[in-house]
Parts: sequence; structure tokens; C-alpha cells
Amino acid sequence: MLGLNRIKNTVFRLIGNSFGFPTELAVRDLYFKLRGGVDVGSMHILQKGTDRGSKYYILRYQIPLMGMGAVMRDALFVALLAKKYGYKVLIEYDYCGCRIDEEIPNNLWEQFFVQKPTIKDVLSDKNNTVVLGPINARGIYNKKFERCLIGNSNDKCYFYSGEKGDRYRDTLRHIGFEFLDLQPDVKNSFEEQFQKMNSFFGNERVVGVLMREHFSEECLKYITNESHIKVLSYHPRVPNLDETIALLNKTMQEKNVKKVFVSTLYDETIKRFEEVFGNENIYSIDRKRLNSYCYSEVDDLYDYNANFDEIVSGKNHINDDLLYERSKTYLLELFLLSKCNIFVSPKVGGGFIVPLMRKTEFEDIFYLEQ
Repeated sequence: MLGLNRIKNTVFRLIGNSFGFPTELAVRDLYFKLRGGVDVGSMHILQKGTDRGSKYYILRYQIPLMGMGAVMRDALFVALLAKKYGYKVLIEYDYCGCRIDEEIPNNLWEQFFVQKPTIKDVLSDKNNTVVLGPINARGIYNKKFERCLIGNSNDKCYFYSGEKGDRYRDTLRHIGFEFLDLQPDVKNSFEEQFQKMNSFFGNERVVGVLMREHFSEECLKYITNESHIKVLSYHPRVPNLDETIALLNKTMQEKNVKKVFVSTLYDETIKRFEEVFGNENIYSIDRKRLNSYCYSEVDDLYDYNANFDEIVSGKNHINDDLLYERSKTYLLELFLLSKCNIFVSPKVGGGFIVPLMRKTEFEDIFYLEQ
């Protein structure tokens, strides 16, 4: 067995060297190919620079297959690894196929976060070496594939409560602050929303709840569009609303907390929380929400008859204004959740990233079982 492991490690090292980039990332790409994962493209050198330039690795994520929270999570993982090899990670997050080698698309990441240098600046300097990663490299939420990915067991470690989880989150938190530098206008919006939330709650302790209902069986049964079902199928199921409320109720009684901040895209969820806990105890951002679980978040972003291939290829035009407003509001909600005392969330990208947006641990964290 020991001899077999040595042979395997040697093969993996040679693969990594052939890419000229960290072995783990090259092997991850190879695993996608060997295990029959979707075609996410290959890692390749987009621009081979000179010794006078710097080295960059561009992570590419595509809307709607990767949510903002998942992108933030993946960036921290890869940045920790890439730094060891002298590469700086940059992020491309768009809906038009991440065709960086053909054109510079509308990068939603750079609209919300300060990315220095920008991808456009990096590519304009021919001395820089630029490596492109596969699109949505960690964006396949099928457990069969996840078990094959190098480093993916870190997700399980991250969601531990207690000292082990605290220690691991603290490791990622340090690099998180390098990535999560908000653009000035977004930062101003956050400060404004934070003041409103503080005004509502006063000095009361608050439980922050992140809801992702469209990943639950309860909501999926209402959705009939095949393309949207396929988009949502990439994510493991999360608990239904009643299960979440039951856990939240128990947590609030045990922790002697009455106030709740809710992040949700659905009006029905807000109404249900207010019925159970009282509207004087529930706060949420004033935003445009969906009025029924019959709709998913992609329904009004695309034409309803858009097929899955058109969505993934970027051929179906998206509502840019709505995409920006919805993404910005979700991002603000994540930052507001980080200001709460206790955090309750399903195991999703946003739930992963919220604890890293604060310098210390929450009083307590409760991750809902999938």
C-alpha cells in the first residue's frame, strides 16, 4: 500500500509540474475529468509573462451556478494554497461564460469588492503570468464528486462547533479580510443598513438567521421550469422552513434571546417568522422579494423559457440591474448577519463565509443538518 501511495503521489506531482501551478489544483482538475464531472474546462496559461512581472491565478465563477457566498468561500481556500507558490488570486464572477481570453466581461466581483490590481490591469501588462482555473472548479455539489476533490474535507472541519471549528475558521479569517474589502459605495450602504438594524434592536442580543429556502424540498416541489430545477439541483437540500423555525425557537429559549435578523428572498418567510416570534422581534432589510415559493431567484433574472444550456453559456441575456440589486442586498445581509450575537444557518456558501466577516467568534453557531 505504501508503494502504491508513493507512485500515486509521484504521478500527481508530475501532473502539477506540467501545469506549472500547485499540484493540488492540477489534480483537482484531473479528478473532474476522471470522475465524469461536468465539463468545466482546463486550467491553462492565458498569458506567459517574464521575470519582471507577477504571477496571477484567476478563479472563474458563473452566475447562477455559483452563489456569492460560495465564491467567497472558494476564493479563501485557493488563495491560501496559491500564496505558497507565489501566485495572487483574482476573481472573475459573471454570467457570460467567463470568456476572459476573448473579452473582459462584466465582473460582478469587482463591482462589490476592491480587487487590486483588477483583471483588466493584470492582462494589460504582458510581463505578468496569468493562469486561468476551470470554470466553477469547486462548484459541483454532488457528494460523489466532492469526495474526489483535494481539500474538500475542509468543509466538514469548518462546520465543527467547539475549538476545532474555531481554530480552522480563524485560519481562514486572516486571509478573508484581504478579499472582503468592500467598494466605498457598498461600504456606505452597509453602514446605513447597520445603523437601521441597531436602531430597531437597541441593545438587545440578536440571533441572525440565513435562509436559503429554494434549496429545500418544500420549495423545490413548487418549481416547474426544468432549467431552473437543473440549476438548483447542484446544491444539497437544506431543512424546510418549519424545521428551521423549530430549531430557532429552541435556540432562542436556551440562549434567552428574543430578537431575530432574517436574511431571505421570500415574503412568505418573513410573514411566517413574524407570526411565530412577533413582528416587533423580527427585522429584515427592506428589499424586493419574491412573493411565492413557486419562484426561484433565477426566474426574473432570465426569460422564463431560457433553457439550461443558454443560461450556462451566457447566451440568454440577464437583467443586469436586478442582478446587481439582488447580489448587493444579499452581500449586505451577510455582513449584517456577522454583526449578530448568535448565528443560525444551513450548510451553504453564505453560512460558511459569515463567521469570517467578523474578527471574533459568535457567542454560538448552529449549522442545520442537510
